[in-house]
Amino acid sequence: MTHHFTTDDFIDYLHGELAPAEDARIHAHLIACETCRAAYEAEARLGEWLRRAAREDERELPALLKARIWEAVRAQRPSLGERLRAVLRPALLLPAGVALAALVFVVYPAAHAPGTAPTVAASYYLDEHAAEGQENPLADHPITATVITASDTSSEVATDGGDAGDHAAGP
Repeated sequence: MTHHFTTDDFIDYLHGELAPAEDARIHAHLIACETCRAAYEAEARLGEWLRRAAREDERELPALLKARIWEAVRAQRPSLGERLRAVLRPALLLPAGVALAALVFVVYPAAHAPGTAPTVAASYYLDEHAAEGQENPLADHPITATVITASDTSSEVATDGGDAGDHAAGP
């Protein structure tokens, strides 16, 4: 047999990725060809070695190196930010935040509540009463008004057609 298979063919054969006819052909060739069998066995040993190396645990560091690393870690002083983060951990921040929210919920409405009800000035009621007592200005009858003068305690009545200077005789 003069046709030899490639390393890629052997890898596919090892992983079972070939069609049954091609798989049988490589199997028959490996029985007859010493060169291809040696290449196949080398590829199988390499694959096994890689799998074993991948399964092994990580290698341990030398004890002296570990001791020096721990000394360096212990010698470092934490920065201000690191100390604040340690103090303000969520285990402490969450209850403090809840207490602050409850305090704001209770105190804020009490502090901002109006003291008294809104008031209305007395002049508003007087003006409203006067406006209701007046007749419609578009009506055909005259409007009468009572005017009190400072010099006279009697009241003067003016009519629409009369003169404001005319005085009614008082008692």
